[in-house]
Amino acid sequence: VVTNLKRKERKSGVSTAKVYWKEIPDQVALDLIAKKDVMYCAGSFVVEDELLQPYVDKIEGEIECVQGMPLALTKELLLQAKN
Repeated sequence: VVTNLKRKERKSGVSTAKVYWKEIPDQVALDLIAKKDVMYCAGSFVVEDELLQPYVDKIEGEIECVQGMPLALTKELLLQAKN
């Protein structure tokens, strides 16, 4: 959601992404838990983590959407709110 405070207008949109995974070995999961990064991530993982990278099969959509803020959509909404 982007709000133009002068005009009191809001623009909103939705962006989705899917991450497809190969099978992740138990030891990798345990290593991730030991790093404790999973305790601070909304989805319990950081897709760009070096331990997980070998197990990412493919990503549909923009990586920033997976990370929490879709840049393409945000830029589009800012432009809409500006005009």
